[in-house]
Amino acid sequence: MMNNRIIVIDSPVGSGKTTWAINHINSLPYDIRVIYITPFLKEVTRIIDSCPTRHFIEPKYSGGDGSKMIHFIKLISEGKNVVSTHALFSAIDNRVIDALKLYDYIFILDEVMNTVDTFDIFEEDIPKKNKKNEDALKEETEKKTIDEIKGFIAKGILKVDKETNIVTWEDRVTPFYKYERLKKTADNGLLYFVNGTLLIWTFPIQVFQEGIFSKIYVLTYLFNYQIQSSYFRFYNLGYDICHIEKIGEEYKIIETTDQNYDIEWKKKIKPLISICDNEKLNRIGSIYLDERGHPYKSALSNGWYERNNESGVSNKLGLNAINFFMHATKTKTNQRMWTTFKDCIPFVKNKNLTKPQWIEMTSRSTNLHRDRTALAYLVNRYPQPYFEDFFETRDVPINQDHFAISQMIQWVFRSAIRDQKPISIYIPSERMRSLFVKWLDGKEPSF
Repeated sequence: MMNNRIIVIDSPVGSGKTTWAINHINSLPYDIRVIYITPFLKEVTRIIDSCPTRHFIEPKYSGGDGSKMIHFIKLISEGKNVVSTHALFSAIDNRVIDALKLYDYIFILDEVMNTVDTFDIFEEDIPKKNKKNEDALKEETEKKTIDEIKGFIAKGILKVDKETNIVTWEDRVTPFYKYERLKKTADNGLLYFVNGTLLIWTFPIQVFQEGIFSKIYVLTYLFNYQIQSSYFRFYNLGYDICHIEKIGEEYKIIETTDQNYDIEWKKKIKPLISICDNEKLNRIGSIYLDERGHPYKSALSNGWYERNNESGVSNKLGLNAINFFMHATKTKTNQRMWTTFKDCIPFVKNKNLTKPQWIEMTSRSTNLHRDRTALAYLVNRYPQPYFEDFFETRDVPINQDHFAISQMIQWVFRSAIRDQKPISIYIPSERMRSLFVKWLDGKEPSF
């Protein structure tokens, strides 16, 4: 029996989560107000069109004198039904939280959102148009941020709680404009300084706690493998897990007590997925023993690309991918999709493996690529080290393999497989390929 305010609808891709949400919204009493947050603007339009009697409004710049956030606050203060994107909602502050307390709102979050990230005081100093040295500049500004934080602590401007790592702004003087965002984030209790080396921002946990939303629904798949699950556990937030089942013509949420529904779904999709087993093409991502005799599992990771971007190895990976597309699948360009780390695209792409076919590896909750039948997943995913460092302060471990497969599944299911149509996929990373096969077989994805 589900007892928590937070209900995670953890159901396979294409199982009808959004359809259920739309039907649920349309069935609610009119005095129940709804905030619906989704990753994409196209989905915003879908919610507005699919729930005409609810009169959803999307925050606009024009409605808030040039600020979407001001319009968002105004709409909530007036008790309107609001639909918007993750990008806007991630920036909310105490003004939004105070406005939410005025009315009884239900919150529907379509896909997990960014709830934890590093905080960089000087990120605005990185030129937006010059992406060539973006990584190096970001590393430089993050180091500068840590040095600045240490200086502020030494001067008594900032204070770090020894038990919680929470940063507070102690100085009464109004800060120089460069530090206004730092002070505001600290004043809202969202800033953590971990081990003297890591400055972390978290999404306002009050949004998910008692007193704001009467009910919260999170629509996703493999929630317990994802960072927002760790975020909930970090703050001791309870939630129930359920899934979608279609009973007759109606989509219903069913409390999840076993994984039978997931196993049956995988049995249906597994025969539709052809995984490239060409030894020559896969060799580039194989596990091997390093000079100390330890297995090297990180081929195709971000660090691997950095080490190989000038050696021609990563370029060979791009040639392998186009070989797979042209000879193994014999597909046209508009049937293909591939991914790698955004900064590594120049090291992989070639005249036949082009940017228009590239789909960002974090892509989720979109139907735009459901005509793609040939896929090349040219990455080996690991969580950012700062996630592990931060969550370990409260003994919340991050499972690297669970994180990796959850990210990969979201990307793969942007393709034709979401409509249960056959796909072929090239996964040169031995680790990622093994995790994917185990997941398809209903086994624990570990490597």
